[in-house]
Amino acid sequence: MLENQNVGPSDIAAIAAAEHQDPFGFLGMHRTRQGLVVRAIQPGARKVEVIERGSGRALATLANVQDSGVFVGTVPGNEPFPYRLRVTWPQGPAEIEDPYAFPPLLGDVDVYLLAEGNHLEAWKKLGAHPVAGVRADSVDGFMFDHGAAHRLISEASPTGVRSTISIPGGTSGVLGSPDYFNLLPGWLVNEGFPLLIRANEVHANAASITKFLPAGKVGKTGLGTNARSMQQLVTEQ
Repeated sequence: MLENQNVGPSDIAAIAAAEHQDPFGFLGMHRTRQGLVVRAIQPGARKVEVIERGSGRALATLANVQDSGVFVGTVPGNEPFPYRLRVTWPQGPAEIEDPYAFPPLLGDVDVYLLAEGNHLEAWKKLGAHPVAGVRADSVDGFMFDHGAAHRLISEASPTGVRSTISIPGGTSGVLGSPDYFNLLPGWLVNEGFPLLIRANEVHANAASITKFLPAGKVGKTGLGTNARSMQQLVTEQ
């Protein structure tokens, strides 16, 4: 219930409308008088579970408060611990990182001074900086407090360009997609994946290929001049 988990209707409405003044203070895992509580915002999700990071064991199913897309529930234990979310979408389930499971990177004073425009050492708090211990043994260790968000390494050679990319999220910018956070675990430990540039590399590693023909071209589908200007012809799996 809302009152038992220190959640008010105004908090739910503000989070759902992206107008909450302190989302990190509300979302994520928090100690309350009733124990540990996890709050997550996953609009459009059918089900949200808190799972143990190491084993993937489901620890609790969160309730969708007032069908707002804000999910709330208690989890076992007294001390915060590493966790992930298993979110069930209409397309199926996906395990993702909860961005609010990690602490804010700036303190209250820094935020206040930056907003005021009077921070005298903003360059120390913003942007990319070399730090010790950039790598970690696992994603459970928070190994840096600031650094580049998007990492791209390219090597030019007579045969072409080879690149490795790492981004703090996933390959989809659509909230609710199974690929929304799928690259975050590798980003946290400075791992990247090849960025394919050559056409033959892309073709060799593609999961599927969809071909299109302009209207008027007849292919395997038998589409004629009444087809749309760009019509899917065939998908090769």
